[in-house]
Amino acid sequence: MKNSEVYKTAVRILARRDYTRAELGQKLRIRGFSADLIAEACETLIERGFLDDQRVAQNMLSAALSKTDLGSRRLAEQLYKRLLPRAVVEEVVASFLSQADELSRATTMVERFISLGLEKAAIERKLWQKGLPAAVVRAAFSDVNLDKNTEEG
Repeated sequence: MKNSEVYKTAVRILARRDYTRAELGQKLRIRGFSADLIAEACETLIERGFLDDQRVAQNMLSAALSKTDLGSRRLAEQLYKRLLPRAVVEEVVASFLSQADELSRATTMVERFISLGLEKAAIERKLWQKGLPAAVVRAAFSDVNLDKNTEEG
């Protein structure tokens, strides 16, 4: 098979949605292309700006942050599922989510869950399930006046 055939197939695949390099490689392998041809086509696609793991990670994270209140660990898990390299995941998560941002989001969630009448242990579990680091969860509770909220409810 020719390199141009691999390249055309890859462009058709990428026309539907963004894929990571590893995902595109899997799709091309399934179609019977050799590893050498796939690597060559991927390099060409990267040079031309059609294939960019960093862009895929940023778009995924941006979309996830606008829809959910997941923490950095869960967001990183989602990126790893897309077969992104660890360095890309760590860089993108760090650039999108500072600890201050995560703390602010966690504090808002703590306040919301307290207003719903949830106990501290249940709130902690919910925040951990969302992928928020333990240090952020503890800091969020220290930012919220629990006594005031429990007296009102």
